[in-house]
Amino acid sequence: MRWLNSNVLGLGLLAVGFAASIFQIFSKEREFSEPGKTILRICHWQLELGYRDALEKVIAEYQKLHPNVKVVQMPVTERLYPQWLNVQLISREAPDLCEMGMNKFTQDDTYMVRFFLPLSDIVEKPNPYNRGTELEGVPWRETFIDGMRGGYRESLQDYYSVPTTTAAMRFFYNKDLLRRATGSDRPPQTFGQLLDVCAKVKEYGRRTGELYIPILSNYQVEPFIDPYLTAFTAGLEPQVDFDLDGVISRLDTHAGFVRGMLSMDMPEVRGFYELMKALCDNMAPGFAGMDRQQAQWYFVQGRGAFLATGSWDGESIYQQAVEAGFPVGVIPFPIPAKGERWGDQVIGKRNEANAQGIGPYGVYKFSRNQAVAIDFLHFLTSRKYNEMFNQEAGWPPVTIGAQAKELMKPFQPDPTGYNTRIYFDINPQVDLVWKGQQARFLSGEIPYETLAAEYTRAVFNEGYGGDRAWGQEYDRRMRECRDQERVLAVQACRIIYGLDARDAPAKYRKVLVQQVTRNNGQDLRARFNELRPGKPMPEP
Repeated sequence: MRWLNSNVLGLGLLAVGFAASIFQIFSKEREFSEPGKTILRICHWQLELGYRDALEKVIAEYQKLHPNVKVVQMPVTERLYPQWLNVQLISREAPDLCEMGMNKFTQDDTYMVRFFLPLSDIVEKPNPYNRGTELEGVPWRETFIDGMRGGYRESLQDYYSVPTTTAAMRFFYNKDLLRRATGSDRPPQTFGQLLDVCAKVKEYGRRTGELYIPILSNYQVEPFIDPYLTAFTAGLEPQVDFDLDGVISRLDTHAGFVRGMLSMDMPEVRGFYELMKALCDNMAPGFAGMDRQQAQWYFVQGRGAFLATGSWDGESIYQQAVEAGFPVGVIPFPIPAKGERWGDQVIGKRNEANAQGIGPYGVYKFSRNQAVAIDFLHFLTSRKYNEMFNQEAGWPPVTIGAQAKELMKPFQPDPTGYNTRIYFDINPQVDLVWKGQQARFLSGEIPYETLAAEYTRAVFNEGYGGDRAWGQEYDRRMRECRDQERVLAVQACRIIYGLDARDAPAKYRKVLVQQVTRNNGQDLRARFNELRPGKPMPEP
């Protein structure tokens, strides 16, 4: 056996690897080429339990109706998807349908126009697969619960993707643990009740000698920022909505700090952070470093009372909880009630009326199968098959009239409440300071006064502070105006040459009004000059 040395072994392993690679290539070639059939490729990053099986079930139904079509899923992990799709788009080898998001080429207007098909003319026509329902004859875009806003690009005046589902963040709770710790599996309805349950869960852990964590989160503190900051600061809108558009923007927030109408010491802001600290005191030590897999693992092992996450994790959580032997419930994030601490500082809960469809797919502009791709999207978003898809995946449906699976009903958008708040992430540079100091405060490293002082210092920093946000937004709007000029030119050509231009006059007028109103970003320059007299607009 002298001949069996490391070199020979290495060559053997290399040969085996090469043979496996060749086999994989030919296997994929067979999968993506079938004589006499149209191969429709669809890529996405949804690897959650149930999604691929649900999509495969819809694909099977579609292929029964269209035996000359073969639809192939191409799932890619979240981490690899952005780079992988960029390469596919640049090399003009992209799948026919691509899930939009996660990378610049599917989010930036310049690249979206280059690589994806505009859908305005198509979405105005009925979805043929809705025949026999009350959606028959209704324009496709009006069959979505969000009016297809999730696929519309305001700056381009066109639709570039088709949503397939919706989502929301909620608390999952372990009914069995609540019953053992509190004597009842009734979930808390207010924030004060939530803290009371958390205290009892901690005491139950001490009494039994077991580790129980009152609150877990798949995304650290991110799920709590929007609902609780809205509850505390939506009432400030009449004072700090300086451009009178009905919402508080990041620039409004900065202007509020500059004018002295906002500060880190005001009761609403301090109250928000006191509540957040109370919430985090009931999370696991080191919660800021706990990732999605760790948090969910603790919960499905029966070690957590509450888990904050999105509807996309619902199916896997329910199934794993059943296997672990405990029932699970779902509640929205409770807010303080009158008579409780912070009850007089909150105005009400956040609403979800602006919830948009997610899981959007765009049609690759250079696909040889555009008509089939659009037909499959019609099929997937018809009432019958959107219901089938989302019930199987365990996600809330996006098509009007499609029924959600029972466990998904708590995730359906709640239209009551308030929809604006202040923003601490005024620009990327201030955002870094804010998130860093916020994490230190919420983990108990620094007092609130340090967080407040460091954040205020960042907002007023001459180099990277809030003033720079105006320059960054001005630069963005200038580029947007250039894009709008191209849109105006396209719509004008459609009108002049009569290129199926029924919608062109309306689009032209809408874009022109936007241009005139914003005047190449000069509205921002005027607002900045009023806010900072005599100071030049900062570079972006």
